Amino acid sequence: MIDSYRRPVTPTRSNKWLFVTLACAFAVVVYTGVWIYLATIAREATLDWVDARRGEGYTVRFDSMEETGYPMRIRLDIANPGIGGPNSPNPWGWEGEKLEVSLTPWDWTTVRLKTTGQQMLSFTMPDTEMSTYIGETENVSVSVGGRGLDVSINGLTLNGDKPGLGGLAVSSGRVHVEKPDSDGADMDIRLNGLRLPNFMATPLGKGIREFQVEARLQGHLESGPMRDSLEVWRDAGGTIEIERLSVRHGPLALKGDGTLALDAALQPIGAFTAHVEGLFDAIDALKETGLVKSRDAVAAKMILGVMSRRSDNGGPPILNLALTLQDRQLFAGPVGLMKFDEVDWKQFGRID
Repeated sequence: MIDSYRRPVTPTRSNKWLFVTLACAFAVVVYTGVWIYLATIAREATLDWVDARRGEGYTVRFDSMEETGYPMRIRLDIANPGIGGPNSPNPWGWEGEKLEVSLTPWDWTTVRLKTTGQQMLSFTMPDTEMSTYIGETENVSVSVGGRGLDVSINGLTLNGDKPGLGGLAVSSGRVHVEKPDSDGADMDIRLNGLRLPNFMATPLGKGIREFQVEARLQGHLESGPMRDSLEVWRDAGGTIEIERLSVRHGPLALKGDGTLALDAALQPIGAFTAHVEGLFDAIDALKETGLVKSRDAVAAKMILGVMSRRSDNGGPPILNLALTLQDRQLFAGPVGLMKFDEVDWKQFGRID
């Protein structure tokens, strides 16, 4: 007699682990295939971008491009990259030792670019010859995604290739720009240990120990020639609201906030409330270069001296005063300090 009742077969522990192992192996194979496919798409998209820029008149070059970063990122390692705008109103160019372009397989909205090692930067200021600076950096990275832009700089040191150019350096820095809406942008810029090229040096020197600004651009800047875009922006009530400004440059230490705009002639105007140290030494430096007339320097130190107070730590006198920029002239409280040249926006090209 055959027993019709049979006890169900129970999977053994080894069978369970075999199933899990096979499932994991299958998932790895599928993910690897997807990663290779996406990496190929990223490479082709990069090459299409290169061809498009070349078609627009830019020079773009590299020696090799390799897909790496598996499994968590898709990364293109580019050797000896370079890009330049020889046909721009102010020609420029950049070359590096290596460039990493990376993103995650599950998020194609944010792209990160990172360069390290040797760097070459060339640019032309209006009415000047091209200047070339060569050096290296520990790390410069740019992250672009959604509505934001992040730039991080560490240990950038470049020196001019000709006598008299000086150097360009940043110990550390961060630039963050975000567009929370279509009509405006938030900006946060923090630079430490900044060294300016000789032609950009101010009467207070080439070194800026600290520069920080938190600001909001009110209004939308349209694409087009710089002057036309700024005129439309001004007429629509565009302003730059500076929530925090901190500068330590030469003998001057300034902290403040205020508003910048453009007048009828498209010249900068603004009003600030500032806490200032070392202003009298800064006035002397401006007087020595002729930017502040001797009589204006004497008047400023006499009038502002009454408004100043001694520092608690024995440092330079401290002033809390209003700074005003109007008709291309800077006023410290009631005293006119210096006159600026007219800004010709046409020489700055266009906004794209």
